[in-house]
Amino acid sequence: MGIVLKINSVVRTDTLQFSTLEIERELHSRGTCSFTLISQDTGSGFYRPLVGESVVVELDASKIFAGSIDRISETQPKRVTDYLFFNCECVDYGQLADRHLVNKIYNTQTLKDIVLDIVVNYLVGEGVTTGVGVETGPTIEKAVFGYRSVSEAFNELAEITGFAWWIDEDKELHFCDCATLVAPTPLDSGTKYLSLNVSRSRENYRNKQFIRAGRDVTATRTEKFKG
Repeated sequence: MGIVLKINSVVRTDTLQFSTLEIERELHSRGTCSFTLISQDTGSGFYRPLVGESVVVELDASKIFAGSIDRISETQPKRVTDYLFFNCECVDYGQLADRHLVNKIYNTQTLKDIVLDIVVNYLVGEGVTTGVGVETGPTIEKAVFGYRSVSEAFNELAEITGFAWWIDEDKELHFCDCATLVAPTPLDSGTKYLSLNVSRSRENYRNKQFIRAGRDVTATRTEKFKG
């Protein structure tokens, strides 16, 4: 139990420097994981991780991160010949959507229909699946993707609809309304956080917005969101 690190399906927990393990997640961006491995030459050579290898981090048998190694820095301490240190930076499965280009026009289809079509035609080969995590969403009159990456297409759909998307540790795609997202841990007492800071700004405040280089008259648009 506890923390288990797997690289290319092989348990490498014995090489992990536990104090260096960091996992970060942020809405509308890639989840990342970084850690340092200590490899010892016991006579048969060093173990060396490789860029692109799969990474899974488990806590008490539950996946808390899954993705692949994006960057590795290798260090050998001065006058130490039998140890190597590998600082590994990883990204989650969201990066799978960067590998494929969408070249298609969608007319009068729901967000879900568009997303499912993109997954079937471009991401199934990567093992990406869909389920109840993809909500129906609004009907989109027209969406044009001319050789845009899947991630760019998803980002544009998310911006139009106010939804958020990500690919979880089991390669399942989620595309849902931000208003339906609930934090995994409620911050309802001071025992659940070290400190709490709230900041406010008028940096993005406006009461008028002008769209240039267009002649069409647009309908009134009202946007609502939960902060």
